[in-house]
Amino acid sequence: MVEAEWEGSDYEERVGVWENTFGLSYQFSPSFTAGVEALHEVEFEDWSEAGEHVFFVGPNVSFRTKSFYATVAGLFQASDVDGEPEAQVRLLMGFTF
Repeated sequence: MVEAEWEGSDYEERVGVWENTFGLSYQFSPSFTAGVEALHEVEFEDWSEAGEHVFFVGPNVSFRTKSFYATVAGLFQASDVDGEPEAQVRLLMGFTF
């Protein structure tokens, strides 16, 4: 995933973010899976110089039906980078129509 951020009071700080995710899950039933997810993130100040690499890892659970799915992952920082969150929760939802 590539992300652009404009920060600061006048949006003068421009940051690019490169993220990679990886997950492995076990399907307990057609509607329910659980597993582990990892996230690697690098920020690029002014889209030029790479910052520190941040790694997050944690469990995920997923529920799905024929027309809906939701996945929740609780991720905890596995690296020791100051200024980055120690934990985050990610929610993905989708509808088929």
